[in-house]
Amino acid sequence: MFNILIPQGCRSDTGLSDPIIKRLQKEKWCNIKVIQLEPQNFISSYQLTDISCKANNYIGIYDQEKPRILLATGDRVEMCAAACAAFHNKIPIAHFYAGIVNDPITTFDDVDRHCITLWSDIQFCESEEAHQRTCYLLASVGLQKKLNSHVVGVSHLDDVNFDTSLIYCDKINIDESLCPTKTDWVTQTFPIISYDLILYNTPPLIEKHKDIRELNHTVNVGHYDILIRGNPDGDSDIELEDYDEIYDNLPRPQFLGLLKNCQRFITNSSAAIYEAPHFIKPEQIVWVGDRNRNRARGPFQTGASDKIVAILKEYLK
Repeated sequence: MFNILIPQGCRSDTGLSDPIIKRLQKEKWCNIKVIQLEPQNFISSYQLTDISCKANNYIGIYDQEKPRILLATGDRVEMCAAACAAFHNKIPIAHFYAGIVNDPITTFDDVDRHCITLWSDIQFCESEEAHQRTCYLLASVGLQKKLNSHVVGVSHLDDVNFDTSLIYCDKINIDESLCPTKTDWVTQTFPIISYDLILYNTPPLIEKHKDIRELNHTVNVGHYDILIRGNPDGDSDIELEDYDEIYDNLPRPQFLGLLKNCQRFITNSSAAIYEAPHFIKPEQIVWVGDRNRNRARGPFQTGASDKIVAILKEYLK
């Protein structure tokens, strides 16, 4: 049995790695250990991973063997810390979502992502373009021998049930219960009213107030607006204008339900690149600010989770 260590931090990487974890847990050739990192805390996340990487060599606290590989998903600060700890403990790293470039650089993630790739022994890429960037990145610093890059697509929707008439016990069923409705007394129905869904992530490396002004200018006064606060980047406490509903965080099924039924999705989140095109039309997606504005657009192939499981099995055997 091979031990695989999978760190999770913010909702952004958790949603991407969950489908892979679910599949690996069904396999008989591996043991999975998931550790929860502390978002935006490099030191704490490094220490948590460092202990797990040392396992039974760490003053007898753990009775399990060291992990054979760590699967790092995405580019968050805490994920970078986890990959750094694995690298320092000589634990091989598989990096999912390698080779993505954001121009201009607006977050720490845009650089942390490439650090993880440089430490990695396997690179999983969303597209051929990302694969080529990964090849160039490793070769540019003399690490071409570590190149083990695979185009696997994306995992964002691998476990989503798009057929609401069927219920799958192993898939996420879209939850539309938070969509605002009105009461139609004639038909005794509750139709969903028109609303805008707003998801804003504060970019820590650029001037924030310009983005905030653009966001508030884009929102229609008098229209029903639902705001989902972003990941804890930078000055996440910057005040936004009043909205009809505000959520700090939402389970993935409820977020997809709101996304599916919104009139406009106003955002600077990568959800506009990956999830939104499967639910709404391009003209319904409204970009604000520079974060992710020039990021490569899909459509990307889905089904990354199954490909990653197969590649890890082949690598570890």
